[in-house]
Amino acid sequence: MAGLTSEGLVIDRQPDVVENLITSYKEVEGLENISVRDDEKFGQQTNILAQKIAELYELLQAVNDSQNPNKAEGTNLDDVGAFNLVARQGATKSFTSTQHFTQKAGFNIPNGSILENPSTLDRFVTTANIGVNSSSCVKIEYKVDQVLDTTLYRVDVNSVAYTYTSDADATSLEIITGLKASLDAVASTEFITSLDLVNNYLVIEATNNKPLAISTPAYLLSNDITVIGYVESQVVGSINAPSNSVTRMVTSSSVVTTNPIAYTQGRSKESDEDYRIRIISSQSASGKATVEAIQDDTSLVDGVTTAKVVENDTSVTDAAGRPEHSFETIVQGGTDTDIGAAVLTAKPAGIQAFGNTPLVVTDKYGNDRDISITRPVSINLAFEVDYTEHTESTFPPEGAALIESTLIDKVNLSQLGQDVIPITYFGDIISAVGSLELLEIRVQVIANQGDAPNPANWQTTKLSISETEFASTTNADVVVLQV
Repeated sequence: MAGLTSEGLVIDRQPDVVENLITSYKEVEGLENISVRDDEKFGQQTNILAQKIAELYELLQAVNDSQNPNKAEGTNLDDVGAFNLVARQGATKSFTSTQHFTQKAGFNIPNGSILENPSTLDRFVTTANIGVNSSSCVKIEYKVDQVLDTTLYRVDVNSVAYTYTSDADATSLEIITGLKASLDAVASTEFITSLDLVNNYLVIEATNNKPLAISTPAYLLSNDITVIGYVESQVVGSINAPSNSVTRMVTSSSVVTTNPIAYTQGRSKESDEDYRIRIISSQSASGKATVEAIQDDTSLVDGVTTAKVVENDTSVTDAAGRPEHSFETIVQGGTDTDIGAAVLTAKPAGIQAFGNTPLVVTDKYGNDRDISITRPVSINLAFEVDYTEHTESTFPPEGAALIESTLIDKVNLSQLGQDVIPITYFGDIISAVGSLELLEIRVQVIANQGDAPNPANWQTTKLSISETEFASTTNADVVVLQV
């Protein structure tokens, strides 16, 4: 019988409706022997009526299915998700906050400037004006504007003065070498220095792409300055932009640009299939204050690319340092303010939100609440790669560069907490360059990008990365050698 049953909604199809109508006719006095043949008027009317009733049943079935996460689609599935406080993940763009732009001081890169990957023709765009100046740069070249004897020369980096006094027979090379020695005398984790002996430039470069404030009172003149800016893909979706691939400025040919770190890939709008799985596995409206709920709410914050929640439900501090009865929200992307608000809304009362980044979040009653989250730590890695070409196959002229770029992209696209296992990179490298007779990859952790590796620390075995860390490397830290 049609209707809502313990097994769910049961509906009648048109043949069933016709049969039920005939049964009903026979229960009416005077219609017991009425003919409902298809070639007769009353039979035709019965079929038309049965079709319309069957369509109403089908509409009832569709309405019922629209509330079932296993069957709902499109907007109806969005409504089911909203009821369960699980929003569909929208499409996002690929982005980086560390695109490099090199020009002279005072140059302005306008909002909406277009960049391009020459190999794939994928295009990207700046989202704000980017000024080229020494007060916030990641690299700068200085030359001596005036060569003066017995004169104090000075460079200020992050409000710290570094000086050198020229001798009685000063030269440009002497002055920049003396300033470099002054800068190098203090072991800084903020910058490294080098000399361009062809042009007699002193080069100061930030580590970890953290901008420096640099100035000189007199006698020195800046040449090229490199700054960083936020750039995103023109279209949504998973646009792949490996390190050093976005290298062309479409709207300004005078600007040199590159991305030392691969872009964070965007995503397409979450499919019904994936969204359905999250709804079913998520908490209902009454099921907040759980690990799943906190992780779901955090992952939906704008800009968040990775979110993971780990709890310590024991009565002692765990091996990772989490206090008893606490949880840790590990998150990449998004703003601290938005993430803190999401964690506060979803967290259980009286349970500590532990992490390496303390925040103060104002609740809806105007009270300031202490919330901590964890921003993952970049583990800087150095690599040494030895290879031997296969004598019976063609090795590309740019083979060494392909090995380097493939390794860097593989490392920088690894997931949060993903261990570094050198042998797992072999397949991608061989696919990029063809057959090799020998391939060996050695890795070690270094404190800062550009640091000299310790020969005693190389390893070819697994290098563990904790759940609050991610692997990272740069061109400067990868050496590829043909043996």
